[in-house]
Amino acid sequence: MSRPVRAVAVPVPGGDLQVGVWDARDAAVLQTRQDAVDERGRRDRGRQGQAAHEDAAPTILAIHGVTSSHLAWELLADELPDVRIVAPDLRGRGRSNELVGPAGMARHADDLAAVSAALGLGPVVVVAHSMGAFVAMAFAARHPELVSRLVLVDGGLPLDAPAGLDADALVAAILGPTAARLTLRFD
Repeated sequence: MSRPVRAVAVPVPGGDLQVGVWDARDAAVLQTRQDAVDERGRRDRGRQGQAAHEDAAPTILAIHGVTSSHLAWELLADELPDVRIVAPDLRGRGRSNELVGPAGMARHADDLAAVSAALGLGPVVVVAHSMGAFVAMAFAARHPELVSRLVLVDGGLPLDAPAGLDADALVAAILGPTAARLTLRFD
């Protein structure tokens, strides 16, 4: 059974970055308990309790790989129902495939900072795989105040490009048909 995911659009240069958010399940349970408290005449305390819970729920910022989207984290969300999972679709991927402008590591990192600001995230655990691991490293380097820990899975080794080889040609040579798929558009 999949947890419900809500869509959030975060303004970034070139348009809106699309983000999937799986809220922690206890938020709804706590709200029911707080509503019961409210009926006993403690309305303000109940609303404050809900806000405090939302801030206290552990949060993971999950960054997908090169050919993926926020949906790569659905199984993680199901396994961690008491954790809020925030998973953006990086530029050119998933529902963020219409964003215009550059999509390098620095731009991805700054987009994640915009997500953090828009959702009021403090320092969070960042979980990332494949290309997302490289994005996570750039994010941690550019915005260290927003990262509490990094969990990097299968990020590979950064290799220097041979002299005179264009970065796009290098990606095409390494990723082959996967790189070609990144340019496809489906209506």
